[in-house]
Order: sequence, then C-alpha cells, then structure tokens
Amino acid sequence: YVEQNHPSGSMDTLTADGDGLQDVIIGMPGYTTPKDEAKGLEDVGSLAVIRGSSKIPVHLNAVASDREKEHLKTKQMYSYPNPLDQKTTLTFENCTSGVMYMEVVSSIGVSVLREEIPDVDGLQEYAADLSALPAGAYHIRLVCPADGWSAGTNVIKTGAAVAPW
Repeated sequence: YVEQNHPSGSMDTLTADGDGLQDVIIGMPGYTTPKDEAKGLEDVGSLAVIRGSSKIPVHLNAVASDREKEHLKTKQMYSYPNPLDQKTTLTFENCTSGVMYMEVVSSIGVSVLREEIPDVDGLQEYAADLSALPAGAYHIRLVCPADGWSAGTNVIKTGAAVAPW
C-alpha cells in the first residue's frame, strides 16, 4: 500500500479491462520518458495497470483460518459482506480435486453468472464480483463435479450494475 500523497505514487484497485477481475492501478506522478524530456517536459506522470488473475487463490494464515472455521461449523460456505454493493468474499472449504465452478442464480432461477475458480485444497476465500448484475436477491453456488461437493449461500446485492469500461 502506498499513501495517496506519497512522492513515489499511489495505488488503487479497480476492474480496468472488463474481465471481472480485480486489477491494480498505480500512479507515478514523477515519471518522465526520454521523449518527454526531449520536448522540455518534466514530471509528466504515468499510470501502470497490473491485470488481475483468477489463478491466484487466497490461503488464510493459521489464526484467520481458525476464526473462519468457527463460522463454517454451521454451514459449508458464507459470504461477507452481505448485503453487498459490488463484491462479496466467499469463505469455504472446497473440493480436493478437479475444476470448481461458481454459479450465480437470480431470484427467479435464471443462471446469470458462471465462472471457473481455482480448486486449492483446504480453507480458502474467493472474491465474487457481482458488479455487472442489477440489485436483487441471488443464490451463489460453488460446485466441484469431480467429487460431488457443492455449497451455496444467498446474498442481496444493493448496488446498481456497473458496465465495464
């Protein structure tokens, strides 16, 4: 994390390229290219975008893992925040082999989002991006076809749909 007024720049997260994955944007206010210098320009600045990836699972440390397992004693998966504006984090103990899928179903039973997610053994968290969906009630289901594992949770999305730019 770099503070907003730090001389080396600032960072923020967003979905920059419309793929639904969290990206990192870094501002570099003092950056000047040789072409800028040739034109007599200084401290032009630049932006860098680091694209997000669905192939980077999040593993919880032992302390967080114990705390999250307490929440999972009564169900196989939960989401936080719920209600959500754009995204919610799913916490679950997932399948141990094969491909895993997340499916989001509307309140009238229509599948509105489906994506493949990493299948790392053990307790994990996954950021589900529902920003492209309108406000409403949804059911999120995780499925691991290889070993028949599935879990689901209901969420309420309060924010309006955000179109990718």
